[in-house]
Amino acid sequence: MRPVFRLIIACWVAFGPPSQVFANADDTFVDTLLLHLEEEGQDSAYRWLQSIEAEHRETPLYYDWLSRFAMDKGDYQRAIPALEQLIALEPRHMGARLDLVLALQLEGRSIEARRALQALHRLLPDRTVLPDQARRQLAELDKLLQPDVAAEPNRFSALVSAGVGHDSNANRGSDDDTLKVNLPGGIPIELILAPESIKTADEFAEAALYLEYGKRGNGCRFEHCRQWLAGAMTRRYTHLDEYDQRHLYLGTRKSFAGRYQREYSVMVQNLVSSKLEFDRVDEQNILGFEYRQLLPGLPRLGGVIKADLIDEKANDNPVSTMATLGVNGNLAIGLNPDFRKSGRRILWEAAGSWHHRPDYFAGDTRRLWLAVNYPLLVGEEWYFNVGLTYRWRSDEEPFSRGFFGDTVRKDNEWLFSAQAQRSLGSWLLSSRLHYEETGSNIPLFDVSRLQWTLSVAYQVW
Repeated sequence: MRPVFRLIIACWVAFGPPSQVFANADDTFVDTLLLHLEEEGQDSAYRWLQSIEAEHRETPLYYDWLSRFAMDKGDYQRAIPALEQLIALEPRHMGARLDLVLALQLEGRSIEARRALQALHRLLPDRTVLPDQARRQLAELDKLLQPDVAAEPNRFSALVSAGVGHDSNANRGSDDDTLKVNLPGGIPIELILAPESIKTADEFAEAALYLEYGKRGNGCRFEHCRQWLAGAMTRRYTHLDEYDQRHLYLGTRKSFAGRYQREYSVMVQNLVSSKLEFDRVDEQNILGFEYRQLLPGLPRLGGVIKADLIDEKANDNPVSTMATLGVNGNLAIGLNPDFRKSGRRILWEAAGSWHHRPDYFAGDTRRLWLAVNYPLLVGEEWYFNVGLTYRWRSDEEPFSRGFFGDTVRKDNEWLFSAQAQRSLGSWLLSSRLHYEETGSNIPLFDVSRLQWTLSVAYQVW
């Protein structure tokens, strides 16, 4: 259930039904609407509602459903007149008045939205009798729209974390101690791998610092927001210190108000990781640009475009470029857990990239991937996230004609992750599990790896 629907219900709890019209609604209308929803889905039900408007110009329940569907689809131009008609028929319908404020503001009609909010306040009883969520959402709208309330200031937040863990394959080595290859002429031989090329486990310690400054949250749907971001992370292995990792970043994100929730990010990164390539690209400097927004006419889908300039410090290759195009959204599921509404949707993203690497011996690299995540809350303190990702990778040129002939590297990678986090005031206790399995047509790149981390963090607001 979307936030607007939750607030409508909260207002009904606080004030009671606006009239007996809803209790005495036309059973035939309701049955037909439910039939459209069950058999053909919300889009069909929405089109059907629009087609019968002439028959229900004096029916509040009709405009209640029509406006809800329009708001849910981001069709604010259609929602506004439906909400205005509903309010004309039911002046004390608090949910409709709040939706009208939101729809007007998201259409860029701020003056009218402010007037609608002031009209809503004149009908409200003492705010202390409102449910907590209703009070919070009204407070957010007050900060945004009421002329006598100061705008929300920029905020600074910091998160410091430290942890320990185990890595079953710190060097991303092979599960086997030998490798079968073909010499020129098709002569098969079995090579004995050096110890550093064989899968080796190790323990590690991690530390990280993440900083943010600016505005964030739902308020950025209604006014422009900017955030500054910076962070540093390091991982140190107990024995395999040549595989230690480091990640530094600095960037900014600008969000634009409106229905499409547009935002862009510019990020500078310095990255050291044993995961980058088989030949251990020790260090990369990356300048990245990213743009995201909801897709017009498809309010549950978002699009992303990314462009990166990558300088590989350990190689003499020229600066490479990578372009990424993706789409993301959320998928409602039938589960109805008692613990929290957040457990009702699966988040997903599908994307592809082209990595252009001048003078690289294996040519350019193409990647495709699909990722799904299931976040949920239990009570007010426990946060869980389960994720599954599939990645496909293909190079443009043969990897090594001497050992593998004309074989062009193609990888299939599966990644599973799980996280549990417990909030203790400003402290966060977290445990993460990450497993990856890579199968390649070149056995050299077959990898299995399990990483587990236990960490504690302190958050400063």
